[in-house]
Amino acid sequence: MKKDHRLYFFALVPPENIQASVTEIKKDFRDRFKSKHALKSPPHITLIPPFEFLFSDENRLIKYLELYTSEESSFIQELENFGTFPPKVVYIRVLKSEFLLNMYERFRNFMELKLGLGNKSYNPGKFKPHMTIAFRDLTPENFYLAKTAYAKKQISFRFLVQSICLLRHNGQHWDIVHEAHFKI
Repeated sequence: MKKDHRLYFFALVPPENIQASVTEIKKDFRDRFKSKHALKSPPHITLIPPFEFLFSDENRLIKYLELYTSEESSFIQELENFGTFPPKVVYIRVLKSEFLLNMYERFRNFMELKLGLGNKSYNPGKFKPHMTIAFRDLTPENFYLAKTAYAKKQISFRFLVQSICLLRHNGQHWDIVHEAHFKI
């Protein structure tokens, strides 16, 4: 990565009470399955995955994020139980809804048009919204142990999505640098 660039991504971040509950699950994965990498970011649903951008031009990201959210409406999002992307990822399922899928498509298209972000491999049929619990450092052996341990566990969260967050990597973990609220 170039010296004047930073890593960023856009995401939906749930309210603090849900973040706290999901972080406890991530800590269980750290303690039981030796997977701590997911603790480097707040619980979230990724809209545009990590990309490099000029740090000195960060305000452009914020400007267009604010412009987009000023025309967006809030919606209810549900999370339910656990899923996997073998052989390394365990996540909380994000229930797909028309609201989520439509907002995702509008956001990706808007950011592609304004900033050239997010549409390089865009395919709305491939959008797999999820909230990661463990990945990257989860070994295949621990993946299968975790999958078995969490296969029958049931959880359910419901929250009002009212904003999109911009996150920046600080060299150690991801920080929310801006939260842009929807109009309603």
